[in-house]
Amino acid sequence: MLTVLKAYVKLAAAVGIYLGGYVVMVVSIVKEAKYGLFLLVALIPQANIWHRFHEYPFGKDFLDFLYIAIVLGMIFQRKGLARTGNSGLIFCVILVSYLSLWNSCMRFSLPMPITYESRLLYDWKNYAQMIGIYFLVVNIVKTEEDEKTLLAILALVVMFISVRSIRGYSPGAEFVDGSRYTGPFWKVGLNANHFGAFIAYCWVAFLGLFLCDKDRRRRILYGLTSTVSIYPLLFSFSRGCYLAALCGVTFLGIVKKRSLLVAVIVVILAWQFILPSSVIDRISMSVDETGEFDESAAERFVLWGQALEVFKKNPAFGIGWGGFALKVREEQYLTDTHNYFIKVISEQGMIGLSLFLLIIGMAFRSGWVLYRCAKAPFHKALGMSFLGCLVTLVVANLFGDRWSYFVLGSYFWVFWGLVDRSLLISRGQETEESGKGPGPGVGLGTHRQNREEEA
Repeated sequence: MLTVLKAYVKLAAAVGIYLGGYVVMVVSIVKEAKYGLFLLVALIPQANIWHRFHEYPFGKDFLDFLYIAIVLGMIFQRKGLARTGNSGLIFCVILVSYLSLWNSCMRFSLPMPITYESRLLYDWKNYAQMIGIYFLVVNIVKTEEDEKTLLAILALVVMFISVRSIRGYSPGAEFVDGSRYTGPFWKVGLNANHFGAFIAYCWVAFLGLFLCDKDRRRRILYGLTSTVSIYPLLFSFSRGCYLAALCGVTFLGIVKKRSLLVAVIVVILAWQFILPSSVIDRISMSVDETGEFDESAAERFVLWGQALEVFKKNPAFGIGWGGFALKVREEQYLTDTHNYFIKVISEQGMIGLSLFLLIIGMAFRSGWVLYRCAKAPFHKALGMSFLGCLVTLVVANLFGDRWSYFVLGSYFWVFWGLVDRSLLISRGQETEESGKGPGPGVGLGTHRQNREEEA
């Protein structure tokens, strides 16, 4: 009886969100685009919810319709679009990736990427929409209160996903590969490594906010989120994500809270005594008694070698978007490079890799400038948390593609959009206080680039 009642409640909730979503779309177009953005951000990583919409009319396109409604509202409710010093670079990344898509389609005689007959176009569309969230946040989130609301939504979503993992997943005493926790990501074909990367960078981000924010209520929310998210992180059993999270915490310890370094040292020295037995079992599998890497790790070295060979033959432009998988699919089971840096250089060449490294550098610069120069404690906390998030995500990408999937990477672009919007807000506050232009270091790039212009 209880099971049937639970099923009806889930069905009613799904229908309610589905129907309510269309109301939000209308409101987003004619009144406030931020409401659609809030709903989109809440739904993105919860594929188990929006995947149920596929059963309803136009349900497969629900998120696309919501995205379009937000864009239309953003345009109709403004006379122009806000620009930051990073806008051109981020748009360039989208453009180059699309040109790379043409490269792979022509190279492998695939349908041209102008209709959905091309499966690669569908994947690229999701990638472009993910990056485009940065522009939505920068243009729609106008005030510090809106920023706090959006961060609260992010925290509640991560907390909800984490609590569901605690309630619905029980790890055994030993590691079993088929029992790894994938969260809601399995609905879109992503595995525990992808889910672990998502939890890792969100965990470090909210830990940073907990350490740096001054508001008691927000700190409680961030602290609870970072605490409960440890559980799904551990039982994703992703060794790369463990290392990424450890690097993110170490960064926070070096820059902000030295006591975190003590915790890191304790974990490194005593992990065999303080971690759950199944996690210990998983970590111990990395190297066998003879000092050799396990099969999973060894296969990655082979894949990296193949990808680098592809790069040597196509050093400037690479083999094209998604091209590595197309090239090796007939020869082997594993078709992902398991290292995003190597994937980019093989598929988009030195041009794509240079842009990717520049994106990382400019993202770090945004967070660092906000942390060092913002006057509001909330903005300083946001800058520091974004830096920790970025460090974690960069390390995670050394072990797989944790960058280009919509459900996995969108929150990074939300965080970055919030950081750059905070820089614009900080600049505006300083201008109002001084009656002059922005002070040194506040904003992105040159003062001219920092100006919020009307396109």
